[in-house]
Amino acid sequence: MVYVMLLKRKAGRLRFGITAFCFLAVQSILLVYTENVPIYLWMPVMGAAVFNMHIMISVSCEGNRNKWIYCTACAFLFSEFASSFEWNIYFHFRYAIGIQSVLLEYGLLVGIYAACFVGIWLVEKSLLNRGTDLYIAKEEVEIVGVIVLIIFLFSNLSYIYPNPDKPEKFFCISSKFQVQ
Repeated sequence: MVYVMLLKRKAGRLRFGITAFCFLAVQSILLVYTENVPIYLWMPVMGAAVFNMHIMISVSCEGNRNKWIYCTACAFLFSEFASSFEWNIYFHFRYAIGIQSVLLEYGLLVGIYAACFVGIWLVEKSLLNRGTDLYIAKEEVEIVGVIVLIIFLFSNLSYIYPNPDKPEKFFCISSKFQVQ
């Protein structure tokens, strides 16, 4: 949503609101109902989530294919960062320190996501100003795609190969690994 809010939109507020609600509902349903899928299905689910983000950006915002792909890649990378950052902070409080609180859990969730997305919005608004057009070449889109894929795969290696015997090493555990 950060990128959709930054880019010039195709529709007015009402139509945009309905579109955003529909896409967010689809994204939420996808991620909630596939929360505990086997490892071999996890990558296709993440691919579907990224594709849904891309459709949301391309349907809602003016621009061309390269701009939409670039913004989708950035949105995905930043959402993965926020998710991993929030999980690592929560994991530290919950498992390393031993604080268990629903208020802390949801407070961290809201606070960290809000801080991350406001920070991303502040950084990106100068680049994606609605008054100027952003030109992104095909080669740049390809490079961004490869970089995002590599970062995503490296940041989630511990999801595939977790080390549950040493939960104190919380910075080695991905945002996707659930400690029982």
